[in-house]
Amino acid sequence: MRTKGKSTQEIRQELVAGVGQMANRAQRLSRQRAAGLWLAATLAVLTCLITADILLQREELGLRWLVVAILWGSAIAFAYLWLRPAWRFAPTSLEVAQCVERSQPRYQQKLVTALQLSELEPNDMRFGSPAFREAALQAWSQKYEVPAWQTYANRQPWWQMLCLLGGAITCLTALVCWIPSETSLALLRISTPWASHPWPRADALELVSPPRIVAIGSNVQLEIIDHRGPLPQRVDLQVREIGNTQSAGQEVLETVIAGEVAVANLNS
Repeated sequence: MRTKGKSTQEIRQELVAGVGQMANRAQRLSRQRAAGLWLAATLAVLTCLITADILLQREELGLRWLVVAILWGSAIAFAYLWLRPAWRFAPTSLEVAQCVERSQPRYQQKLVTALQLSELEPNDMRFGSPAFREAALQAWSQKYEVPAWQTYANRQPWWQMLCLLGGAITCLTALVCWIPSETSLALLRISTPWASHPWPRADALELVSPPRIVAIGSNVQLEIIDHRGPLPQRVDLQVREIGNTQSAGQEVLETVIAGEVAVANLNS
């Protein structure tokens, strides 16, 4: 709007207060965007690590600590990339005015001059006497409008950050809803790598070359291996005669673990 008819003091207040609010708004948007990008990227890395742990299900302690190191290293790197510059970003009123002039060439660098005159103390004679400065501000107000400062805030990067953050949260939420127990266990394993939180075993046990014919009264040694080793701490072998479907007719043989093989002795 035009400042025609307003006092010099009102012109000063509009310029100084408006540019100050714009500088604070730009700083706030920058920090919000940086925080959102940091959170989105960290959640994306966490989701990838959870998925990898669910698929691989490795129990090596070194690998679990490596996962934690990757997560913390990524969070620190993202903070250095986005948070550090955003918290150092503190635009001055002069920089804000110059930004407005670049987008509105009609001001012809007069906005910066008017702002500098408005910020001067009454006893500061660098730009002439107070009467001269007042006349210059009045002349500027007759020719130009005070910018609508809020319209110059570029919110597009802020909205892009929201989309990325929403996508990261959606992916992690979908994983939790799809396989909640596995996701919870993976999160627990990542948060406490020093604790024992093993994945439920899915063994693939197999008899090694079982005999097809056994002499009556002989002692048969049976060997069992686990294709998804190592072997469980205890392996029992259930034996029953062919054609006997009753559980009471089953014999349970305890095995002895010898390296990667479980051995049982059967008296035929």
